[in-house]
Amino acid sequence: MKRLLAALAALFLGLAQPAAAQDFPNRPINMLVVFAPGGATDVLARIVADHMMKTLNQRVTVENVSGAGGTIGGARGAQAAPDGYTLTVGSLGSHSAAPSIYRSIQYDPRELQPIGLIAGTPLFFVVRNGFPAQNMQEFLARVRANPGQVSNANAGIGSTNHLACSLFAHLTGARMNEIPYRGEGPALNDIVAQQVDSACLLAPAAVPQIQAGTMRGLLTGATTRNPNAPGVPSAPEAGVPDYIFQGWNAIFAPRGTPAPVVQKLDEALRAALADPAIRKRIEDLGSIPAATDQMGPEALARLVRTEVDRWRRWYAPPAFSRNRRKVWLVGARGFEPPTSCTQNRRASQAAPRPERGAPYGQRRRGASPILMGLDHGNNPAHRANSAAAPPQRFWQPADYFDEVPCSPFVSFPAWMLRMVASSRA
Repeated sequence: MKRLLAALAALFLGLAQPAAAQDFPNRPINMLVVFAPGGATDVLARIVADHMMKTLNQRVTVENVSGAGGTIGGARGAQAAPDGYTLTVGSLGSHSAAPSIYRSIQYDPRELQPIGLIAGTPLFFVVRNGFPAQNMQEFLARVRANPGQVSNANAGIGSTNHLACSLFAHLTGARMNEIPYRGEGPALNDIVAQQVDSACLLAPAAVPQIQAGTMRGLLTGATTRNPNAPGVPSAPEAGVPDYIFQGWNAIFAPRGTPAPVVQKLDEALRAALADPAIRKRIEDLGSIPAATDQMGPEALARLVRTEVDRWRRWYAPPAFSRNRRKVWLVGARGFEPPTSCTQNRRASQAAPRPERGAPYGQRRRGASPILMGLDHGNNPAHRANSAAAPPQRFWQPADYFDEVPCSPFVSFPAWMLRMVASSRA
């Protein structure tokens, strides 16, 4: 009798799930944004949520759950019931790099149910209106003359903005006072209020403020100017040609969400991105709406798998890792870099620990204390092949970034994060 009841219960549940999926949605959908209001993730989420409501014929409410670089909201979304009524809008930082940055993250982005990419988000380096520097070279001169005194805001450790600021510091050698916020919106507000000096902001947050004159852009992280902020120089024009950076935002559902529900959500997002009015709103913010071949769960799943694996393989920051023997990918001029992942791993294992207390200029000249944990100058081969160079110049930012085939600096899609630095040797 018990077996019969169990079989009937299983049959009932099996029939009930497709019926529930067919009726989806019959109540409001909650869309979690992993950062505070006002940032790029929040702005793009609200744009597509408004249109998805029309397609789904149901209310889509946006809820901001910020903190820990977006991982608090990411965890809540991942642990929600897999019924399609809780979605998460994440970013490059929260759903690619975060698992490699935080030791005890409560979700793996690769195990989530992807819905689709919303847009790529170009980056702007901005300063408050009252800041004395009028261009990037003046800004860098001031930072180098006053290391650690110029403040720089980001959206939290591990966020896309934080990664962008870390790359900027890595390429320029700028040592700023980094201030993490609970999202891009609060960081933006303090730039407008002139409480902080500078910030790395994504296009949906930066472009409207630059257009309104409430802050100034010193560069955009691209090879050409952004058409919606034509007065902001490109990275090459600003004198930082290797600073090419673009983030992204996408929608996820919990693992186990029924396929019919995923299909309906995918169709609703595609309809939003196919609407010329929605695409124009996204483009007017300086962002790049997902192209047809970048839409859908499969495309987003491939993107997330690739990026999580890349960040996990190469991101070994000193601030978060006990292993201080870092993978080195670049060397001084004249030094032949490793040509395979295996050689890189062997080089990393052979590298000595960084000398504690060594002068910054000799030990980690120009290297970010966070991004990638690249070990410049501490491998014996680096020093042996750098004899002709001054001690403070163990490497050049553009030397070998594009010559290591397994490096995360190589082969990023053009619409998203690209850190490729071309050799000028």
